[in-house]
Amino acid sequence: MTPDAVAATVADTIEQPEPPLRVPAGAPAKQVLEARKVAPEDKPFLAVLLDW
Repeated sequence: MTPDAVAATVADTIEQPEPPLRVPAGAPAKQVLEARKVAPEDKPFLAVLLDW
């Protein structure tokens, strides 16, 4: 995502009469939000696996 693309998403959102609480900016954000919807609620959600 470029800063201009994020700014455009923000500008479009704040111009709405009733903007949503969360607005994904870009394909990766949309993928994470979709993954959260289908993730089990009894386990912590991680967008990526941590390799410590």
